Formats: sequence, structure tokens, C-alpha cells
Amino acid sequence: MHVLANRGRVRTARRLAGLLARSARGLTAARAAALRETLDLELSGSDGSNWSTPRARWAAGLEGLLTELDRELAVWDGASPGPVDAVVEALVLAFHPRLHQGAWTSPLVADPRGFAALLEGHRVMALLRGNSAPRLEEADAGPADRGCHPEDATRSDVAVRPHPHPTVCSRVRPPAVDTPVRLLVLTDTSLTFMTALLQHWGAHRDVELRVRDLREEGTDASWWSLRATVGDRLAGVSPVPPTHLSEDLRWADVVWVEWGGALAARLSAVDTACVDRETTDLASAEPQASRSRPRLIVRLHRYEAFTMYPQVTHWEGVDDLVLVSAAVGRVLESTVPDIARRTRIQVAPNVVDLHRFALPKRSAAARTLALIGWDRPVKDPDWALDVLDVLRAHDPSWRLLLVGRAPTGGDGTAEGTWAQSLNMRVSAHGSSVVTLGRREDIPEVLRDASVILSSSLVESAHLALQEGTASGCLPVVRNWPGVAAVGGPLDIYPRDWVVVTPEQGARRILQAALSAEAGGLGPAGSPAARTASRWVLDHLDASTTLPLVDEIIGVGQS
Repeated sequence: MHVLANRGRVRTARRLAGLLARSARGLTAARAAALRETLDLELSGSDGSNWSTPRARWAAGLEGLLTELDRELAVWDGASPGPVDAVVEALVLAFHPRLHQGAWTSPLVADPRGFAALLEGHRVMALLRGNSAPRLEEADAGPADRGCHPEDATRSDVAVRPHPHPTVCSRVRPPAVDTPVRLLVLTDTSLTFMTALLQHWGAHRDVELRVRDLREEGTDASWWSLRATVGDRLAGVSPVPPTHLSEDLRWADVVWVEWGGALAARLSAVDTACVDRETTDLASAEPQASRSRPRLIVRLHRYEAFTMYPQVTHWEGVDDLVLVSAAVGRVLESTVPDIARRTRIQVAPNVVDLHRFALPKRSAAARTLALIGWDRPVKDPDWALDVLDVLRAHDPSWRLLLVGRAPTGGDGTAEGTWAQSLNMRVSAHGSSVVTLGRREDIPEVLRDASVILSSSLVESAHLALQEGTASGCLPVVRNWPGVAAVGGPLDIYPRDWVVVTPEQGARRILQAALSAEAGGLGPAGSPAARTASRWVLDHLDASTTLPLVDEIIGVGQS
């Protein structure tokens, strides 16, 4: 059934799952029922907007699978792969993207207690989230591991937190005197938000930098797959990194994992102090005195907070969890209630050189709005089009720039239907909507805009909004409905930037455009736009945010 679904035969797989759910018993029937509900979500495009009355079959499918897993795991010998596969299926159903990533609002925000109640009280979830230390894999344990005692495992950085690996030698590597910090940056996703940081650290006299984009390298991802991590968490073992990672982990003082997804979850349970078998004197079976573990820092973005990966992360093994907004932390607290006790949480905005966007506006900017990124439902470009419609009712010269890839979706899917409808609406606007496609010269593009829109359902901070505001555009920020309840943009930006309806957004734009100071620049010439530009450059430019991140990794300004 999984193979059929992955090959696009979703309806056939769904029918087979329904037949098996009715004819089988125990874990097999529960897995089939859960798979049927997962496929239903994919077919129907259901979202979390009506979470106040959860879909009964979805909740029943998840509850049934978790209950059967509790029974199975009570007698599981660790050999059969069935329970591991079933746990993965349960997590995929519970954190399905249709519920959490493209919805008006995720259940994690709309009803965190109700959602949490579905997961609480199950043995399987306790095993996945458990803060007890994994034991080292027996196949890799040997004489090199003797001498690693709990009493040797002291922490010099945070005295109030429990030690991440009390059963193995795991001392945090102390900073060397007058030597650069050996910093290893790893990602399994992308380094999109790391450009300025990597340039800075690469030139920093107190940092020795190594960077590895494992996806770009084409590295086999099976080691850090969700299934591998789930298997380890259920068995209570600590994974041993593959050879291509272990040398870098031995070398590093600090490991920065960009994105809190599959790789971060896997590495969080690695006892990196005992990775290096070659540094142990096997004859005496005693570890060298210099053995210690690097600090592990994970930067988690908005996306991962709505996935299953925080559930399977060994948070005691993460020294610092870095977030770009406090709202993301509040979402995490709804699914990992004790996360603040298990790791140190730091909020540090993205590091971006915003001054490079501060270029003179061209005359075309006066009646032009810009939306950067519009290819996914979560960006909700329809809201931006609604703002444009209100403005054009006052003055038909207003236009909208849509910057980035156009939405496509998939044939016959809910997202495909959305993309088709949106593209038809864009075409109907004629020359008042200009699609620019993907551009690498965003500072130049923004010279032709006087308003930057943030129309999204959900964002963590919305970097494109900051860039547009730095360029001199008037910021109009929708109160992102998917995270408004946990802070949203009001947590980050001045209150006058934030609106709820397209009509309110249009009113803010018109007030700026009609101000005495606007002149030929339109809203970009208004006091509101100039004040906003100064605010974002003072508070969110790299000159302000970079020292925060440097402090986290343990270096000063070069």
C-alpha cells in the first residue's frame, strides 16, 4: 500500500487500506486504519481550520494505532520491524502536513491541549520523548568505553540542567586557551539562512570552520532517517555516526546543526564523547584525559516545530536550541511540555545584511506592492490580491509584483486545485499583476516597490518582509492567523505594522500614500515607511543580531 501511494496510486492504496482495516486484527488492522486516514488527508486536502471539532475518524485512527503499539511494545523483543514501521506511520498521521503546514491554523496552535491529549498517556510516546539517556549500541561498545562513569560527567556551562548522557563519559569540551573555536556546521536540508553567518565565521580569527551540506553532497540519508531514529528511541540505544561524519565530530568543539529535523534528532542521541575509538589506549583500556564532547547547537525554524521531529529529539543532548522567534518556542512547548528543562533555549533573529537593500527607489515604485514568495498555500497570495483589489477600487494604477516561483501543485491534489484557481485569478488581473519568477537580485527588484506585503498564514519572522522594509517599503503585515495565538508578528514587529483584514492593509497603504511627505515615492516616502526602515535596520540587521549568535557559539567579535 505504501508503494502504491508513493507511485501516485493513492486511491487504490486507500481502498486496500480500508479492506485490510476491516478484515485484520490487532496492530495490522490499526496500521491499515491509520494509513487510510493519512491517505484521506492527502486526497481531501483537509486542514486544521475546523480543529475545534476534530475529525472523528482521524482521531480514532491515531488513537487506535497508539493503543495497539502500547500493547505490542510491552512484549516486543526488538527484532520485529513491525512496531518501528507502525510508530513512523503514527507520527506521519499525527503531524501530517495537511494539518500543520498549509492549514489556516495548526491544531498545535488552535487547540494545543486537545491535540496533546491524543498523544499523552501512551507508552510509545513516552519512549520517543523519554529524557532517560540512550545506552550505547552493544555492537559498538567495547574496551574503549570502560572508564566512562557518571561521576566523571560534569557540566561547566549549565549547572541546573540534568546531564545529557549520565551513563557514559560525556564532558563538554572546555574552550581551549588562545586557540580558535573549531566549528562544524551541518545540515541535511539547506544553508539558505546561513549565508551571512558562514561568511562571517569563515573570516573570524577566533573560528576554524568546517561546513557540510549533506544533502548537497548526496550523502546516504538512511543513517539519520526518521525510521532509524525511531528504532533507536524504542530500543533505547545511542546511534554511532558513520565514518564520513565521525572524523568531523571528533574534530569539532561546537557542532551547529541547521534545521531541527531528521539530522538534528539523530545527532542529539549520539554520545560524541565516545565516537573516537582511535584516541583510546586499548592496551590499558583507559580513555585519554582529553576526551570530551563538543557542544551541540540546533537551530530550529518554524517548519520543524510543526513536525514530528521534536518528539524524537533527545533534548538532553542538545546544549543550545536556537529559535528565530519566541512564538516557535511556544509551539514546541505544546508538544514537548518539558523542553525548557531539557535544553537551553535561545532566541536570536536571522543574521542578514539588511543595509544592502537600502537603495534609492525608482519612479515605478509609487503605486507598486511586492510579495516575495507565493508558490505555496501557506503564503496565501490571495490575501495580497484582495489588498490589491481594494486599492484598485480607489485608484486603478496600483499594481502587485509577485516575486518567486509560480505555484504548480500536483494534478488532482488539493494543492493542485488551489494553484489552478490562483493562477486563473492572477491572469484575470492582467497587467496589474506582474509575475517576475525566481530572482537573485532582490535589492534591485525592491527598488520598484513602495509596499512590502506579508500575507502568510504562518511565519516565524518572514525574512523577505525584513528585506523589503529595509529597502524603504512600507511594511503591511497580516497577523499571521496560524501563529497569532502564540504571538505571531506582534511578538516581533511594531504594532502599527500589523493588520488583520485586506481592508485594513489597504487603509494603511492609502494613508501612507496620501501623506504630505509621500511625494513621488508613494508610501515609501511616508514617515511610516521611513520609521519602519530605521527600526528594522537598528533591530534586525546583522550588526545587531550577529553578536547574539557569536555569543552562543562562544566567540567575540573579530
